Amino acid sequence: MAKNINVSGALIPTTINTPLDARTVVDTIEDLSTISYPHIGMQVYIVSENRFIHVTSLGPKKIGPLIIPLASIDSWEYSDNGSKVAELEGRVQKIEDVLEDTVPEIEDVIKRADDAIGIIEGITQNTINENDINTLFPEDEEGKG
Repeated sequence: MAKNINVSGALIPTTINTPLDARTVVDTIEDLSTISYPHIGMQVYIVSENRFIHVTSLGPKKIGPLIIPLASIDSWEYSDNGSKVAELEGRVQKIEDVLEDTVPEIEDVIKRADDAIGIIEGITQNTINENDINTLFPEDEEGKG
């Protein structure tokens, strides 16, 4: 059984951004294997992924010639809050990707709209010619514009 540490008040870290339990923050998923004395339900923040996981089962760990049962993290799941953050980040990335692909198309539509406005102005002022119309409405492969 674990020993208790009796304190007369709350624990207060003396440095900024320091967890009370050093096991609760690791840099990468691979670093989960370095956590000593994990427990089921343990929450761990993965810095590189900006997500939390919680431990769902423990497994054996080899230490020298000994195999210690229930001494390593065997399985884990992303916590809901972390997966929601990751989902939102994924959505933002998809939107950025779509915008990146769409902006040239939008710029082309704007150019064609400006050309159409110029042709309409030309029609109203009787200064339009067939070449201007062909610029805006080029014929497709079948000869139908």
